Amino acid sequence: TPLISLFLTDDGQADLAETLRQGQGYLRIMLLGIAPFALTNAYSGILRSCGAPDVPMKAGILALLANLAGNYVLIFGNFGFPALGVRGAAIATVISRYLEAGMLLAVCRRRRLGYTEGLLKGFRIPKPLFLSILVSSLPLLCNELFWSLGETTLTQSYSLRGITAIAAFNIANVVMMVCGNIQQTLGGCVGIILGNALGAGDFDKAREDCPRLMMLALLTSGVTVALMLLIAPLVPEFYNTGEGVKAAARGLIYTCAIFQPPGIVRSILRSSWMESIASTASASPFAGASV
Repeated sequence: TPLISLFLTDDGQADLAETLRQGQGYLRIMLLGIAPFALTNAYSGILRSCGAPDVPMKAGILALLANLAGNYVLIFGNFGFPALGVRGAAIATVISRYLEAGMLLAVCRRRRLGYTEGLLKGFRIPKPLFLSILVSSLPLLCNELFWSLGETTLTQSYSLRGITAIAAFNIANVVMMVCGNIQQTLGGCVGIILGNALGAGDFDKAREDCPRLMMLALLTSGVTVALMLLIAPLVPEFYNTGEGVKAAARGLIYTCAIFQPPGIVRSILRSSWMESIASTASASPFAGASV
């Protein structure tokens, strides 16, 4: 309750008590999806790093379709199902996460991928390996922590500025999510290419590929910025809302476009895990740019 209350403000246009109740119910249901979500992240990372990115991609598509269908059925009560509203959205999300995790496990088992066997049989990690992972991952962990804090602060700031700001943020967030997926996909591809070279001990190839991949990132960011500037006036028009909300949403999309180049570079640094110092250095400015 105290956490949700940080994102609520009384502007006279919403029932705060009902909003709080709906938020609590949503979070309680979403807690059931933490286990498959963690399992999916672990398996997806292993599969992508080992040259099988098609498996998590297909599982993600299945989860997306299941979530869309579940939202249509459970939120609005179609095909004879009860209209559950916010709770229906949470249930659909949890179901899609279990389907995604189940598909990953099934495919790994059917393909007999050796590097995924025995993942769930024991959790004992040798101390030298644990320390090596901890030291290597600590800068990246700090990076993700700063980024999450920046995103949380951003959302909380919008929530205190009334319904208009929240509605505009939700509209603009659709475009931001698409661009975020482009960043993550590009970063994942770079991570696989450089990771394979580094894992094979071919440091010369990694050094040769790195500038090219960074240039690809900058070119991609240019295309993304142009696309966002092009669709910024169009996207808000698809929503049945006031002109004030549409104007605010357009402004948010324009602002997000400005920060696309550093955002894509951050994704490259994050996913390729190039150097611990580079990962740590990328954390503060890009998280601050989000806020």
